[in-house]
Amino acid sequence: SFVKLKQRLQQQGVALVFVHLSETVRGQLATGDCLHEEEEDSMCQVFPDLDRGLAWCENQLLGIVPLRRARLLPLVLQLNEILPDSDRPELLIDYLTEWEAEAEAVVFQSGQPADALYLIETGQVSVYFEGRSPEGKQQPRRIQTMGAGHLVGASDFFRDAPYQTSAKVDAASTLYRLSRDRFEQLQQAHPKLAAAFQTATIRILGDRLTTTYQEISDLINF
Repeated sequence: SFVKLKQRLQQQGVALVFVHLSETVRGQLATGDCLHEEEEDSMCQVFPDLDRGLAWCENQLLGIVPLRRARLLPLVLQLNEILPDSDRPELLIDYLTEWEAEAEAVVFQSGQPADALYLIETGQVSVYFEGRSPEGKQQPRRIQTMGAGHLVGASDFFRDAPYQTSAKVDAASTLYRLSRDRFEQLQQAHPKLAAAFQTATIRILGDRLTTTYQEISDLINF
């Protein structure tokens, strides 16, 4: 069945991704000529867990969807897109702190006060839920990966609550940090710009939630 599925997908240029394979099932797939363990097979990818399998899929999709332009846009142009109705969106940069973050750098951790939000100019950041395994061990689960033009930590920041998730830099990235103190200063100096940024953030979070609902619906109806 998997060999037939592979043949059909190959005609459409679609890859098969296997996760959590037991040695028995992996051996059966190899014996049935579905997996070729000893040679590179671009049609079939095998990963030890769902998290890494999804990460591979997302990286492949990022290479074909029109996000490459966003990854090359400097922050000032990204702000123009985030705040299209604002007269001087570039003024927001004066209230941001640039951070050249290295891979594996921790942006924030679950439970910490949400005293800042982050804008990604270049690079990639993943967000994790700090769950626990059945044995009670801490087991982070990646729930979202974000690239240039995205906001990280915004929902908890505007809720004035501790971070519900953790965030870590996947590759060398340029982030801009907006602290609570600087946002309050922005509100005093440029109230219209601060309100426009808050409204834009709500819209972005709403779009993200709509996408999540659609993904859940697609999975349920699959």
